[in-house]
Amino acid sequence: GVTVRVTLDEAFRQDIPEDTTLFLFARAANTQSGPPLAVVRLTAGALPVEIRLDDRHAMAPQSVISGVEEVVVTARLTRSGDINAQPGDWQGSTDSPVAVSAVPDSLVELVIDQQLIN
Repeated sequence: GVTVRVTLDEAFRQDIPEDTTLFLFARAANTQSGPPLAVVRLTAGALPVEIRLDDRHAMAPQSVISGVEEVVVTARLTRSGDINAQPGDWQGSTDSPVAVSAVPDSLVELVIDQQLIN
């Protein structure tokens, strides 16, 4: 799995109601689309949050985070409640792929620092 600490950029703090849906998800490092390997649904009120994405958060039993070596992690705040990106959503992603490990040995810092335009 991957242990992630998600924070919200100060610039957006006043713009986002606490009940805004927060999705935190991981995809294999070499894929841009398709279902994530792990997904957690929270709300903006939970931020900042530290969570471990692992096989318990799989969307399908055949697609698990432990089956890959590296992932890209994304956090998205959306008023629509839909995991698919919408204009106006706020998002942050890891800049480079993150190693998946069996033990929670390192913490990945992820900042929601951009608003989607299109």
